[in-house]
Amino acid sequence: MAYEECEAVVDYLVRYPATINNPTQAAGVREVAASMPNLRAVDALPSMAAEDFAFMLRDQTGCYFWRGAARPSGENPGLHSPKFDFDDAVLPLAATMWVSLVQSVSRASW
Repeated sequence: MAYEECEAVVDYLVRYPATINNPTQAAGVREVAASMPNLRAVDALPSMAAEDFAFMLRDQTGCYFWRGAARPSGENPGLHSPKFDFDDAVLPLAATMWVSLVQSVSRASW
């Protein structure tokens, strides 16, 4: 059924650019993660979430990544859920990854 007499007005505001990783730097982050025990790199599905980092990537190449903290129990409510409880046990591993990234960048020509 066609509705020929319908009309719509769309007010679309562009607020955030797309967050697009530099392929070389994304590979470097993946390499660092793969070299660490207890970490694995997982390709996330594309997301429509807005991210301020996209503005930085317009001026400087980089790589945005999520450092996951999934619990083995399988109880992993979403970030903005009132049931979300950050797993503090991942902090030492996350800090070690950041140190490894800094050391890797200082040795590489990313």
